[in-house]
Amino acid sequence: MRPTAVLRLRRAVIEVERKFSCGPKSREIFRSNRGSPSFDHVENIGQSVFEDQYFDYRQQLSKNGVWVRRREGIWQAKVRTDWTNSTFTNSRFEELSEPGEVLRLIQRLVSGVKFLPTERDGSDVRQSGLEVMARYTTYRDAWRFNREFEVVLDRTDFGHWVGEVELQRDIAVDEDETKAFNQRQAVSASMDRDIQAFMERYQWAFPVDKPVGKLSAYFAKR
Repeated sequence: MRPTAVLRLRRAVIEVERKFSCGPKSREIFRSNRGSPSFDHVENIGQSVFEDQYFDYRQQLSKNGVWVRRREGIWQAKVRTDWTNSTFTNSRFEELSEPGEVLRLIQRLVSGVKFLPTERDGSDVRQSGLEVMARYTTYRDAWRFNREFEVVLDRTDFGHWVGEVELQRDIAVDEDETKAFNQRQAVSASMDRDIQAFMERYQWAFPVDKPVGKLSAYFAKR
């Protein structure tokens, strides 16, 4: 009798988003839901304010498709799942949120990183082996449409507006990295098609002009 194969799996959080241009009048567009066709279901998630700090060291993370941030004390790493189709305005990521995982990922790409800095004023960043590449505050309005798609309107403290349509899914991937890469890529491509179809169906709510992401706008102003 052949031994039973053991399927080795781990959990992965896949996040796909498409950005769109927005402004002060966009809130009323989503609140009123008067376009044709109208959204099937509208849930107002509410407003929030948060500060993001992005970390890197001589672009060693971003050049490898990794963006690490601390949002109100919570660490997140976003790892690009598709180098061909993922862009700054149409992004596909695996998201890590456990601090130990985030640190191990950083240490694989940046030598000499000892720990994740914890001081809000940044006094321990230099000792950690990282650098702060961006820091700004975001004022957010969020909705969930059709019980699946999260739509956010973001305004930064430096005056930039941008919207995002997001999907997030928790999936099981193989421990073999090649198989896991293919699984993540396939799932993120399917999610992106869902977002594209959603935005095309409700095109009255999403301007067609090219959006600019918050980080891109931040660096353009420096």
